[in-house]
Formats: sequence, structure tokens, C-alpha cells
Amino acid sequence: MIKIKIGNKTMSNKAYAEGSALLLDVFHRIHLRDLPIHKLSIVLRRIMRRLILIDSKLELIFEIASLDAGKFAIFIKQLRKEILEIILRSNYNKLKLLLIHLAYICPKCFVYFILEFKEPLSRRLLQKHFNDIILLVIEIARVREALGIIFVREYLYVLRELSRGEGITHLGTVVWHINRLGYKRLAWQIFDGLIGIFIEHTKDPAKVAWLLLTLNKIDADFLKWAINKLRSSLINIINEAPKERRKAFISIIRRDNSVFQQISFIIGDYLSYLSV
Repeated sequence: MIKIKIGNKTMSNKAYAEGSALLLDVFHRIHLRDLPIHKLSIVLRRIMRRLILIDSKLELIFEIASLDAGKFAIFIKQLRKEILEIILRSNYNKLKLLLIHLAYICPKCFVYFILEFKEPLSRRLLQKHFNDIILLVIEIARVREALGIIFVREYLYVLRELSRGEGITHLGTVVWHINRLGYKRLAWQIFDGLIGIFIEHTKDPAKVAWLLLTLNKIDADFLKWAINKLRSSLINIINEAPKERRKAFISIIRRDNSVFQQISFIIGDYLSYLSV
């Protein structure tokens, strides 16, 4: 029988043998406070390797996060190989649980984790649909909006790549919905990060006009930010568009006087050119 010495305590392989509740209870009672960091890392690695179920491994990660962010950073770095295996073996729902629960238990641990494992997590997330990642961002924001913003900023490449299909055509609806949930700063972070893909994908001033009408449902400030962000791109798109699409742009923005006035204020006399 294999025995592992921990201070004055001994844990056998029987205790490790997927009695995950027992292992986690031992972990909790020892609480990893009496041993030097290097010995604690050895113990954690052995526990992690003895656990078979992904759920049990996730529980151990959550227990580590419940200590404090500093210890979490040290131990997760020591367990990097084991964590990579979890990321590769877990299904998407388990990965969601890992990220959301980490955000809930220890926000600093969450930030450290998504930065430390950015490359493997990105590869897994790129296997999903754009809408799946937007829903994940919303769930993270439910814990704390700032964490959702950090996630979008750090994983913008994933969102941009996944949005290059049908997803980007619904950008206005996505940011409107996120704002409606109460996450205005997150909505802007997503808009700011993806509007370039939208412009690249559409090349149509009429579709931009519909986008602006949707953004106006958020509030006047959001619309103003968006028009300022789009100013040079919008003028370029209009310049390159056929005459009928220019007229379509004018026709659409005139449906909402506040949108028309905002655009008039920002691009001024250029609107006169559109009517020609």
C-alpha cells in the first residue's frame, strides 16, 4: 500500500482511490497551511493525479481558489500539466463551470487563470459558436461585470474569429441585449472590439444604418459613441457604395429623427453629398 506522509498525517492510496469526497475533506482539514509551498505542491499534484473524475479535479481547483489568490497562482502554476489535461479533456459545459465558478469564488483567481491558460482555452473556445461565447461572457458578467470586460478584452481574438460568419450580422442586437441586462460597459467593450469585423463583413451603408437604429434603442450616449467610432469608416463605405445604397442609408436613418440628427451633427455637410 502506498502511503504519503504529510506532517504527522499519513494518507494511503485507499484514501486517494476516487473517494474524492474523502480526498477533498483531507485537503480541507490540512488546509495546506502548515507545510512549505514546495511540499504542498507535491501533495496537490499527487491528489490531482489520483482523482479520476473531471468533477473531482474541478472541486480540487475550487478548493485551492478558496484559500487566496496568491496561493492559487503558485499552486496552479505547479499543476500546469494537470490543468492543461483538464482543459483538453473537459467538455464545454465543464469548462463553463470552471470559469464561472472561479469568478464567483475568487475574482483574482479567475483573472490569473484565463491569462495563464489563454492559449489552450482559446483553442477550445474556438470550437464553439459565436453565440455560445457571448452567453459565456454574460454568465461571467452576472458574477461581476468587470470580469466579463476583462474576459472580452483578453479573448477578443476568439470573438473576432467566431464572429466572421453569421454572428457579426447580429452585432447590434447582441450589444442591445447585453445593455438591457444592465451591462452597458460590457456592451461597449464588445461593440468596440467587433465593429471593425462588422464593417469589413457588410460593406453596405444601409446595414450600418440599421445598426445605428438598433444602438439608438440603448441610449443617445451609446449612439454618439458609436457614430464617432464609425465616422471615418462610414464615410469610406458610403464613398464606395452604389448610389442606391447611399439613398437607402439616408432613407433608413430618417426613420428616427434622433439618429438623423446625431449623424448630421457628426458628419455635417457630408449628408448633402449622400442625397446627390
